[in-house]
Amino acid sequence: MRTVPKNLSLLDLSHNRLFGYVPRELGDLNKLQVVQLDHNNLTGEIPNEIGELQILVRLNMSWNSLNGSIPPSLSKLQKLTNLDLQVNNLTGPIPDLFGTMNLLLELQLGRNRLSGVIRSLPTNLQIALNLSRNNFEGPIPQSLSRSQSLEILDLSSFKQPIHGWYSKFLDSNGKPDTATTFQQFAYRIGSSVQFKG
Repeated sequence: MRTVPKNLSLLDLSHNRLFGYVPRELGDLNKLQVVQLDHNNLTGEIPNEIGELQILVRLNMSWNSLNGSIPPSLSKLQKLTNLDLQVNNLTGPIPDLFGTMNLLLELQLGRNRLSGVIRSLPTNLQIALNLSRNNFEGPIPQSLSRSQSLEILDLSSFKQPIHGWYSKFLDSNGKPDTATTFQQFAYRIGSSVQFKG
């Protein structure tokens, strides 16, 4: 990282067949607003130091082979609007403090090995929430129903019953009440799409 300009605001190394660990020194580039490391062969854990990138807006580390837990330090990224960690080997719970990330519009965590109870989620999500193909326990937080502008919700292969939760978004005919809830509502049971409109 010694050759990287300190004033760098965007770092896009996606689709480069990179391998090895994500360097902890990445957290020293405090002018970064966008980091895209997706579609590589990166391994190891997500460095805690990334939480020091206080003006980071977009972080995409999807489609790698990252392992370990999601560091709670990521919740310090209070300017973050897009977080994409899908398709890795991440384990453990979603950090409770993710619920304090009030500017987050998109949270992609699908196709990992995350587990535990989901205690808190950001309430201002608008673009997408993807929790599919993990090993979560317990119910979906009721606070998610406050994400009135959410466009895409992917709970495919969710191991917990979701019937009682999504019923509050249906009208008297059993279809999504888009006038008062999601602009685009997608829910899946198993791998079969029940509705997408």
